[in-house]
Amino acid sequence: MPRIVHRVLLPLSFPSGLSAGEEKAGNRLVIARDGRGRPVLRGTALAGALRHAYARSRKLRHRDASVACWFGGAHGEFGDHSSPLFVPDTVLSPGGPAAPILRTHHAHDRHTGAVLRNSLFAMESLPPGTVAPVCLWLAEEGDLDARGFLVALVGLVRSGLVLGGHGARGVGRVELSRPALYRRFDCSAL
Repeated sequence: MPRIVHRVLLPLSFPSGLSAGEEKAGNRLVIARDGRGRPVLRGTALAGALRHAYARSRKLRHRDASVACWFGGAHGEFGDHSSPLFVPDTVLSPGGPAAPILRTHHAHDRHTGAVLRNSLFAMESLPPGTVAPVCLWLAEEGDLDARGFLVALVGLVRSGLVLGGHGARGVGRVELSRPALYRRFDCSAL
């Protein structure tokens, strides 16, 4: 059986910046970094956002079998099906100053609008214009329409995806800076 692998290169741009957080240091939310200290977009974060958007666009629950066939199922669900979609971590290139911007925010009671006690926090974010060349790999399995699925994912990014948990704070909106590039590889033949 031939082993077919599909690749989509998504040249992502973040016009309002990005806060791809990974940890909390006191009252400061810190962005994700690789071993060399460069800011990164974790593949798991992007895959999770794509999974949620895909399920919502199809009016499915995120644990539905037709979602799990592309994104994998939780341990013990659907026969421990792993994801045929591979989303690696991607190094982010800040659009402005190399150092992250430190933004200060506060939390408030959503019912009364009052600021909560001890709720002041700082959040690191990358400046507007940050870019990331994200590469998605999909191993073709069975008779599933892999190309159609990848076209749907590109459409989800075009339609307005927000990454990170700080969309309400004005960061994380995703756009394609150039058209997505698609390649199909038959790994069973030279």
